[in-house]
Amino acid sequence: MSEPCPVCANTETHLIWSKPNFEMYQFPFADGQEISSYRMDQTIHFCGQCHHGYLWPTPDDSTLSTFYESGYSGYTSTLQTKGLGASMNDPACDYIQAEIEQRFSRKVRMAEIGGNDGYVLAQLAHLAEDRLLIEPGESAAAIARHHDIPVLEAFFNQEVADSQAGKFDIVICRYVIEHVRDPAAFVDQLATMLAPGGILVLEQPDLPKILDALLVRVLILIHLNHFSPSSLNRLVTEKCGLKTSRTAFLPSGFIVSLTQEDSPSAATNSGDPRAIDAEPVILANAESFYQRLEAQNSKLSKIISRWHADGKQIWVWGAGTAGGELFNLYGLPFDRFRGYIDSDPGKVGMRFTGAPQLPICSPTDAQDKGLDAVLVATFSVGEVLNTIHELGWEADVVALHNAETYHVGR
Repeated sequence: MSEPCPVCANTETHLIWSKPNFEMYQFPFADGQEISSYRMDQTIHFCGQCHHGYLWPTPDDSTLSTFYESGYSGYTSTLQTKGLGASMNDPACDYIQAEIEQRFSRKVRMAEIGGNDGYVLAQLAHLAEDRLLIEPGESAAAIARHHDIPVLEAFFNQEVADSQAGKFDIVICRYVIEHVRDPAAFVDQLATMLAPGGILVLEQPDLPKILDALLVRVLILIHLNHFSPSSLNRLVTEKCGLKTSRTAFLPSGFIVSLTQEDSPSAATNSGDPRAIDAEPVILANAESFYQRLEAQNSKLSKIISRWHADGKQIWVWGAGTAGGELFNLYGLPFDRFRGYIDSDPGKVGMRFTGAPQLPICSPTDAQDKGLDAVLVATFSVGEVLNTIHELGWEADVVALHNAETYHVGR
C-alpha cells in the first residue's frame, strides 16, 4: 500500500515501476572531477481514479538537491548549440506564440520559470514588451544573460512569486511541476505572478503516452509526480481554482493554458493519437507495463548482439541522462560499444560513472575510430538520422526508447 494519490487521495493504486537501490547519478564527468554517487529506491504508483502517477516514498531534500546540482553541470544549451534540443522546444514556442496572438493585440510581459538558457524567451522576443527568466542554474543563467535575457538567478518559491506578483501577461513553466513536492502550492505561486487577464502555460510529460510508449527513462528521473491531462486538470481546477482553456499534445508531452477567469475553450489540438485519456486504455497499459518493457528490451538486446556478431563498430549517440542510464537500466554489455557520440563539445572527453571505459567523442572522432552502427539514446531520433545523413555516413541505427531500426546511407 502506498500513500494516497496526491491529487485525488484515492488509496487503491497500482504499481507501475519498482527499482530498488537504483543508482541516480547518471551525468557525464571530467577526469579529476569530484562526483556524488548515491542510490535510492524507485517505486512509482498509478491512480486508476484520476490517472495520476507518483513516486513513493519520495527522496529527502538532500538527495533531491544533490541530483539537481549534478544535473546543472551536464546541461547542454540549445541557444549555444542550436542542436538536438530545438525540436523539443520549438513546438512549445509555436503553441505559446499562437496563444499570445489570439489573446493579446499588443506586446506582452512574459516570464519563464526554470527555462534553462532562456531558449523559449529568445524565440518569443518579438512578441515581448518585457521578459524575465527565473533560473537557479548558474551556467544556464549566464548563457541567457549573454543573449540579453534578464535573469533572476534563484529557485522559485513563494518569496520569489510575491516579488513578481501581478506583473506578467503570460507565465511559462515547462517540465518543472513534475519535480515539486506540492504541485498545487506551486501552481498557486505561479498564478500569483499573473496580471489580470493573464495566462499560465504549463508543459509536462504525458503519463498516458509514457505508459503506452514504454518511455521508462521519463519515469526514472526524479519526477515526484507524473501527470495525465485528467489529473492535471483536476489539480488546477479543484485545488487551485484555475480554468483550463486549451490543451495540446506535443512530441515530448502535453501543454495547457490556464486562466484565473472563465474564457472560451479552444478545441484540444492533439497530434498524437496515442494520447487518449480513457481509463480502460491507461489502466491496461499501467498493468502491462513490466511485461511490455521486458519484451522491448529483449528486442533491443537481440539487435545489439546481432550487430556485434557481425563485427559492427557500435556507438551510443547521446551523452545525456538516457545515455548514462543505458547500462544501469537496460543491462546491455559494455563490450558491445566503442563509446558515446555527442554534438556538445563541452562533453567530449568526459565519461559516465556507469560506463567509465567508454569515452564521449565528437561525431568526427567517432568516425575516425570506426563506426558502423548507432544506438540513439535521445528522443530526437529524427534529428540524429538527419545528422548522420549530412555527415555522409552509412550506418545501422536503433532507437533506445522504442527499439525501432533504421538504415542511413546507400
